[in-house]
Amino acid sequence: MLACLTLVAAQEHDVPSFSSGPTGVLQGELRIWHKITIGFEGPETNETGIPNPFLDYRLDVHFSHGSHDSFVVPGYYAANGNAANDGSSSGNVWLVHFAPIMEGTWNWQASFTTGPSVSF
Repeated sequence: MLACLTLVAAQEHDVPSFSSGPTGVLQGELRIWHKITIGFEGPETNETGIPNPFLDYRLDVHFSHGSHDSFVVPGYYAANGNAANDGSSSGNVWLVHFAPIMEGTWNWQASFTTGPSVSF
């Protein structure tokens, strides 16, 4: 549920760093059409790891607004959540981005799947 907000911004860089938690850490402005990011703690891995974080893991987050609109948004491996600034290729941060299309309460549920080529 979109009930809390934690903003984290890189202090010396143009690209924000992202926090994560076992049940997700929400970052962003809770307004219609504004991007929010949810950061999850997943398995510790690296860009060339086996299993491969881009092929063998899948994060899907289902967003719903009452009985009206529903979206499944794929997430992705984000290394340490600050790789754009520090060049990291390893970590346990997994992110998903979403921009709500209407006001009100949006609920979300994440699923994380592993297996050979599960991302396809």
